[in-house]
Amino acid sequence: MGLRRKRILDFGERIAETLVGLGSSEAAPWFDGNLGAGGEGTGAVGRVVRVRARLADGSPEAVAADDGHWLCLGEQGGTLASLRRGAAKPEVIATSAPRCTFTVRDETVPEDVHARKGERFQASSLELVVDGSRKFLVGEWWARDAKVARARAEAARDHLCGWLGVNLAGPGLGEPAAAQDEPRVLSATAMSRLILRREGSVLVLRDMASRGPREPVGFELTFTMLLFFATIGLGWAAWSSGDSLPAAILGVVAVVVGLACYASAHIARHSLKYQLHNEALLYLGADRFVLAPWVNREGVVDDKPQGRYGAALPHSEWRDVAVESSADVHRLVLSTDHGEYEICAFADSVAALSWRDYLMQCVADLQPESSCEDSVEH
Repeated sequence: MGLRRKRILDFGERIAETLVGLGSSEAAPWFDGNLGAGGEGTGAVGRVVRVRARLADGSPEAVAADDGHWLCLGEQGGTLASLRRGAAKPEVIATSAPRCTFTVRDETVPEDVHARKGERFQASSLELVVDGSRKFLVGEWWARDAKVARARAEAARDHLCGWLGVNLAGPGLGEPAAAQDEPRVLSATAMSRLILRREGSVLVLRDMASRGPREPVGFELTFTMLLFFATIGLGWAAWSSGDSLPAAILGVVAVVVGLACYASAHIARHSLKYQLHNEALLYLGADRFVLAPWVNREGVVDDKPQGRYGAALPHSEWRDVAVESSADVHRLVLSTDHGEYEICAFADSVAALSWRDYLMQCVADLQPESSCEDSVEH
């Protein structure tokens, strides 16, 4: 699950370009449905909300491929751009102070066919409507109890209203309300690295900076070419050898290296067919979680109860997520009854701590009450 530092920096540069193109900046105030509000800037201009469009096709394939959008709202209007659109021209959705309204919806979650009978979670979502027509999904909240999920969505709505300066009883943007908590000194780039969302009947945590199985394709192609030329060289040496014994030995080695070259070429071929620009780090089902889940070429998670690290684990065996720091790397490490697993590595300690807190809250909401009590006692 490790990711090269250059890949993270490239992702950050792409996000920064997108925000500048929106008329905002990397340090502008931002709001995310998962993490709340943050940023170093203040004021009503250039407030950025991370949103997703309501997809007509809500299939797991469509959701997995959706990077999401930045919605920049201010007194001068509203602009919209995909998460890492770069310097491309954004879409103007309002030319004056937009009128924002909010809707909390109770979502119907498809049955998790691989969960134990009767095990399922409830969901609520927060929808932002701009000027009465454009609808955006700000976030989703999930819990075993529908009341808990709705309460979290309503709390996020109230937080977002205060942050935008929107009066639920009146139109338009106003002055942002005074923050009740100390704002996170966390850039929008660092915040946007991960996303947790529902894809079908499971919740999937994705790393937006990673290319998933395509990440090592450069090494795989280089290694394949080295094996190919080694095979040609060994074959030529065997053919030109005047002694039968060395020729036989070189011939056998050439065949073995050739088979390795063939296998390496097929691995690289499958890596190249992966279509997304993100990686699934884990998924949470109604009664289990899986680290490093298997995915198909479209990036859709295989929700069967096993992954690349082995069998799924029940929520009751999720113990803690710690942030382990060394030099300038901050790793999210999950502790379970079966050992420790690295989820993701950050360059920003605040981002790591923020996601650590959110994941712990999310899993606590999904656990049965008895499991939560057992976990605390443990």
